[in-house]
Formats: sequence, C-alpha cells, structure tokens
Amino acid sequence: MKIKRKIELPFKKKSFVTCIAFDEKQMIYGITCSDNQIYFYLKGKVRIELLKVIEAPCLQQRIWYMQKAQVWLTAGRDFKLRWWDTDRLGSLKRTFDIHTDEITCCIEIKNPACIATCSLDRTIVMYDLANGEIIRRINENHDKGIFHLKYQSQNGATMVSIATEIYANVWSPESLVSDIHIGKLKGHKKSIVAGDYLNRAPFFATIDILNMVIIWDIKNLTAA
Repeated sequence: MKIKRKIELPFKKKSFVTCIAFDEKQMIYGITCSDNQIYFYLKGKVRIELLKVIEAPCLQQRIWYMQKAQVWLTAGRDFKLRWWDTDRLGSLKRTFDIHTDEITCCIEIKNPACIATCSLDRTIVMYDLANGEIIRRINENHDKGIFHLKYQSQNGATMVSIATEIYANVWSPESLVSDIHIGKLKGHKKSIVAGDYLNRAPFFATIDILNMVIIWDIKNLTAA
C-alpha cells in the first residue's frame, strides 16, 4: 500500500485529529482537531488545497457530512450539535442543545426527512433540520450509552441502535404515531461493538468483543 497524498494540517500547537468526514459531491474534507479548529480541504485532481480554517467554541469530537441534506454537522465536547454553513464553509448556522452527554453518531433518515443522533445519555433524537424541531425523542430500551446508529430505507425502513450491551435495538423511524420499537437482536453473550446492514439486503451483521459475528434477518429479527 502506497500513500498517494498527504494532508499537512497547519497546527499552531501540538494537536491531533479527532474526526474526518468527506463530501463526495463537492470533494471536500472536513477535519476536526484537538486545537478546537475545523479544517476544510478541497480534493483536486493534482493536490488537496486548504479552503478554510475556523475556530469552534470548544473541542469538536466528531464531524459528519449529511449527503442528502447537504450540511456539515459537528458534535462538541459540550454535548451540543452544531450546523456549519456549507455555502461559506465555516460560519456557524445553528447550535442544537438536544443531548445531555456525548453525541456519538449522526445519520440521515429518508422518511421523515430528518437526522437521527444518539448519545451516551441513552437517547436517540430524530431532528428536523429544516424546521428546527425535534420529531421524536427515544429514551427507552437501552440501559447504557448508545454509540452506534445505522439506517436502511429498503425492506421496510429500519434503524438499528447499539450500546455496550449484548443486544441491539431495531426501530421503525417511519412510525411516528405507533410504537417505534420493533424488537431486539438477541444472541450475543458479550457486548456488541459494531454492526451494519449488508448493502440493500434485509440482513444486519453484528460483532461482539470476542469477535463473534451474527448475521440477522432484519425482518424476522432472527439469526439468518
């Protein structure tokens, strides 16, 4: 494996990268660092150029680019979610105070058109960026902090949340009136550490701390 390109971050003091995200359409990297700066780089055909450096109010631990909504979001150490203006690449557009602990993941939901965040406060929040309002707050079925969210719009549209527990929860984000919780993926004897859908197929894979992998039929919530 050969390194094709390197990004030399212009640190003014000793710092490290906390997270990186990529806008595949505009070919822009967003990088959050321990110096409270957010660096935006444009990937060209020949080189990667620095577009802008902005100073955040505090350390931003994670960064995401929401491809459908076309927005840059970061999660700060102050437990707040921030929306950065993509047109000017750096101006803070809005701050969301929707969690009481570290925000660990952020995904896009197709229907309803919104984002979903999870946190170590054991809650999932579905948030409408356009109208600036919470669609639904889920604070049940997890005893520990949630660190992983995955969503699939096919096969009935489901969302899976994972905490440091021996099960994962499956949700129906389109069910805004009825019970949103579909059930649990139970089968691991040790804590699950990661999981993901198998492309567009109705299957979800989980792996625990002992490297045991289970493939689930997401429709029946049973091991495939």
